[in-house]
Amino acid sequence: MKNTKSLILDATTQWIREKDYREISLRTLTNSIGITTGAFYKHFNSKEDLYYQVSILLSQELTERLNIDITAEPTSELLKVAEQICLLFKNEPYLMEFIMLNQSNNLDTQNFMFLDAINKLIQQVNPTENEQSNKALFIQLWSFIQGYGALIKNKITNYDHELVKNTLYKFLEK
Repeated sequence: MKNTKSLILDATTQWIREKDYREISLRTLTNSIGITTGAFYKHFNSKEDLYYQVSILLSQELTERLNIDITAEPTSELLKVAEQICLLFKNEPYLMEFIMLNQSNNLDTQNFMFLDAINKLIQQVNPTENEQSNKALFIQLWSFIQGYGALIKNKITNYDHELVKNTLYKFLEK
């Protein structure tokens, strides 16, 4: 039988896949798995702490799911990942909104496997650039994918491979 912490993490992850994470109330969450809010607080300091821990798990899952290969040719791998993320915004909008936009995901690459993999690819694309330049490139790519993904999620536009490819290449120009 799963322990209480695992039950909470699983229930939260399931909610995030199906609904807007901002609508989660601790009372609804704890009632759905038959525990008290006191039991919740034995495992998590706050809802933000829960989101942080779920973000770490989902980051690992996303990295594995996208099959990110940091040994592959970095530009092609970044394009593949960008394309897959855009399509996930269409097919799993609540999950992607949580992964890309929740505040617990503070771009801390040490705990987030997905962010770490993307940063490693960026460092390979720009091996002679300094850390600040690579961070700026990361923010440009992240912002573009977030914005484009939101447009796809909200059915304002459809995914366009050439647009993503051309935008990525423009960001990578020196």
